[in-house]
Amino acid sequence: MIELSGRKCEFEQTEAEIHGGIVIDEETRAAMWPSWSVAAASVAVLSIHVEEALRSAESDADTIRLTSAGIEAVSTRPAGAELHLI
Repeated sequence: MIELSGRKCEFEQTEAEIHGGIVIDEETRAAMWPSWSVAAASVAVLSIHVEEALRSAESDADTIRLTSAGIEAVSTRPAGAELHLI
């Protein structure tokens, strides 16, 4: 689960699927984060893209989804469903 600006979202994919889906090439890593490992740079790239997806998403987005085109924040609740916070 992640939280940004008071919004909480779940990842649609498992941790293993996320790990396999976020790959940064060595040239980009060396240029942007020369002292970081590939794993650390990959987490940074994921973080940047998740933040961008949340900023551009509808306010009811509750799920982060990795796609072949990138990362998107979407609502998985049925249209018209109410969210009750306890």
